Amino acid sequence: MELTEAEKKLIEASRVGQPADFRSGNPDQDDPAKGGTWGEERKIRAEIIRELLTNSNPLSQVHSKGIDVRGARITGQLYLGGAALRSRLALIGCRIDEYLNLADASASSIALAGSSGRHPAAVERALGAFLRKDSAVRVQGLFQLPASGVW
Repeated sequence: MELTEAEKKLIEASRVGQPADFRSGNPDQDDPAKGGTWGEERKIRAEIIRELLTNSNPLSQVHSKGIDVRGARITGQLYLGGAALRSRLALIGCRIDEYLNLADASASSIALAGSSGRHPAAVERALGAFLRKDSAVRVQGLFQLPASGVW
């Protein structure tokens, strides 16, 4: 599979424990609700994130700080159902184009602050399924599951 420049940036940032920041610095341009118009320089395939989180690609090592993506457009279905996530995941101010599945996933930390999706109800269901687990969940800061599509 040929990696895009954005995916290479994510893999390297995750390896050294730094955020992969794709924001322009212009709040209007960085609004995830407008993320459907973001170009190739911001696109990351969901399968790349899954590979990093599940350690399914031995060539992709993730720092103990985890995966921190800011201002990217996540394309494809981010299917993490039943997965044991090997590191924390932060998708901050990102656009999630397709469905997010967290059913029966185990993770130390998942942050979706300021992110937006085309299918907010699906992400809401995914988070609801994740939060209904018997294990303790710690939520820090503002946490909402609104129908508006911004978390």
